[in-house]
Amino acid sequence: MRFKAGHAIRLEVSSSNFPCYDANPNTGGRLAAEAPIDPRLATQIIYHQPDRESRLILTVGQSRPSFAP
Repeated sequence: MRFKAGHAIRLEVSSSNFPCYDANPNTGGRLAAEAPIDPRLATQIIYHQPDRESRLILTVGQSRPSFAP
């Protein structure tokens, strides 16, 4: 992705992106073998203490030329 000066990105933390991806029942089993009634609740934790920070690391790479069709 290329972001121009002044643009922003948004980070969303989620257990799911249904229907784009199959729902994860959070059981540790094979997705195809799980019954729909077997799911377990998932919890996401965003740490913000100085000694336990959550972070998103974005690397900056070399710019590559774009090719117009």
